[in-house]
Amino acid sequence: MPHDLDAILGEFKQDSYAVRLSTGVMNILPFVTEVPYVGSIDAAAKKVEPAHWERVAARTRELVAEQGPQSALATADLLDKGDKGIALYSGVRGVYKAVKRTGDALETDPQQLADAALKAVGVAWMAWRIFPGDATQKAAALWSSPAGSALLGYYVAVDVALPFTDNVLTSGGAFFRDVVFKAAGENAVRLAAVGDAHQALGFLESLTTRLSEFTGKAAQFIEPITRMAAERLPKVAAGADAVAGVLATAADALSVYRYLGGQLVLEACLQRAHADVQAELAKEAAAVAAKAAAEREAAEALQRASAVKSDYALSEGRSADSLDSSPIKVTRKAPELPAKAEKSGCGMCGVVFAVITLGLAALATLPLA
Repeated sequence: MPHDLDAILGEFKQDSYAVRLSTGVMNILPFVTEVPYVGSIDAAAKKVEPAHWERVAARTRELVAEQGPQSALATADLLDKGDKGIALYSGVRGVYKAVKRTGDALETDPQQLADAALKAVGVAWMAWRIFPGDATQKAAALWSSPAGSALLGYYVAVDVALPFTDNVLTSGGAFFRDVVFKAAGENAVRLAAVGDAHQALGFLESLTTRLSEFTGKAAQFIEPITRMAAERLPKVAAGADAVAGVLATAADALSVYRYLGGQLVLEACLQRAHADVQAELAKEAAAVAAKAAAEREAAEALQRASAVKSDYALSEGRSADSLDSSPIKVTRKAPELPAKAEKSGCGMCGVVFAVITLGLAALATLPLA
């Protein structure tokens, strides 16, 4: 069944224990970027692209439905379900015994170590499935991601430094490399239900150096984290002696990984969706500009053609005006020529007739032989 990110985000309110606890850790650790609370994909989309948030939100949901983000959400679910299974044994039981002051209340190390190891593999697998590129690019994307740094900061503080304070203060960051990472290899099989344990371990190994540094830094803030956790966890945990190990196991009962995992998937998919929409908008703007340019060119061509036609008409008008102002001079009109020619012909016939008549009269006066 697909994991609905909107439903996951909607499960958590700003006053939820998971949100309060993770936000408290973000505020304390200086190497963690605080992730603002976002309760839905729509709300997140409105922040990054107010003018076109519907398109960004729709594209984000398409990306969330892909196999990578779905696998990451399934992993976050597994981590929280695994937590609750352990919490029923070591967390709630530990808190109860701490309240009752029983001697073995804090004997949770083996369970906590297995839990911390599984979470290390799970966090690595989530990042592997969400971010694009090769291992180096995926790691760089994880370190630079606000939600990624929040997830890693919470993990090293609450699941490593808090329950293993003495060990971390003694060994520093080496505790993660020498103890937790070693246990990760033994517990990776528990990830098989949602991912490739071998691939996840390989990627976790590339993150080990930085996670070791984070663990050492987180150990320096154990006291403020302990006080914050005692204030923000359920009353049953706050009623204990606020012992670090007890608080850590009590936190296991909360769905912090589901919350932070959802934020990580949201951030990664939202970033890609925003880039996709920006590219689409740029393409659409270019198409509109090209269409406008073509229409402008057509209008200018029509204007040029109209101007040429107007110039030609004006030229013709000027020629007609020239003829009217300077008419061609003639000596006679064409219609008069045939009449004059006819009159001239008749006069010539009269002359000939007179000559013939005079000749005949002269012959008549001559004597006959």
